[in-house]
Amino acid sequence: MQRAYHDRMRNEDREALVVTARDLAGHAAVAVRTVQLDGLGATDAGEIAIFDHSGVRVGTILGGALDDALTAAARDQVPGTRLVELDVSGEEAVAAGLTCGGHASLVVQPIDQVPGRWWDAVAAREPVALVTNLDAPHLGSVVVEPGRTDAPVAPPVLDRALELLAGGRSRSVVEDSADGRMLVESLLPRPRLFAVGRAELAADLVELATWLGWEGVRAAEAAEVAADTLGPRDALIVLDHGLQATGPLLVAALRGRAGYVGALGSRTTQRKRRDHLLGLGVTDAELARLHGPAGLDLGPANRAEIALSICAEITAMRSGRTAVALRDTEGHIRT
Repeated sequence: MQRAYHDRMRNEDREALVVTARDLAGHAAVAVRTVQLDGLGATDAGEIAIFDHSGVRVGTILGGALDDALTAAARDQVPGTRLVELDVSGEEAVAAGLTCGGHASLVVQPIDQVPGRWWDAVAAREPVALVTNLDAPHLGSVVVEPGRTDAPVAPPVLDRALELLAGGRSRSVVEDSADGRMLVESLLPRPRLFAVGRAELAADLVELATWLGWEGVRAAEAAEVAADTLGPRDALIVLDHGLQATGPLLVAALRGRAGYVGALGSRTTQRKRRDHLLGLGVTDAELARLHGPAGLDLGPANRAEIALSICAEITAMRSGRTAVALRDTEGHIRT
């Protein structure tokens, strides 16, 4: 069975994008971002690439399926921000690793109209939104960050931007306002799952994370993970039961920005781990962030099902949902 294409923008790719954007300031280069995708398999908006008039490209849009068309759009040097509508044939889609053809709406924007703060957020893997007036394309974009209500954007549009940032994936919408048609784009970093330990479950977690479109990272030793690089969309799972080896990493993660911190082990192991962490100075509030034992009570019968229960808990926590049957809930079903 062919797998759907997923954005593979890793840290080095993100850094290359940001460096390129800064280097090309003042030059005839454009930032291209996916706004809406129809068909094309399991793909989300939120990919970024930079094209300049000479054909240089940094970043990936739909596996390169639209490179020729977007290079031509960059060479057009049309002033201001604009939406571009492009079709991807079935053959082009398969060649790029997509499951099927479809249609893509993309924003093509001069590099100088993208605020520097937005690039900083991309580099730091922080959720961030851009608001652009499509009826005044020369004005450039305004950055909106989670929880910030001081952006110079009218309240209805600002509320929409904050709503998108609170969602589970990158999304873009066009909102009508008194000032014109406003393009609202939320960019949420691709989730990462760090599985720490030599247990074979680490391989199952990484494989499942990859299938989910996350970035899975396996680390044999706790020292291989830098807790200060973990962000709100990242998950850390400690499989190693050694308290001395994993204690410092767990302390740093619980005090940091990691969205999910979990640890495997029996009830007895969990009690010993909690006592050890308290002895290292972790507060009760910080300790409350630890998911131990990690995972939902699905009754897993093998390693793959244990990995499923852990990833399901991460998903529920990230989306702010309770893990109950949909038939027993009411209201909007998030998809």
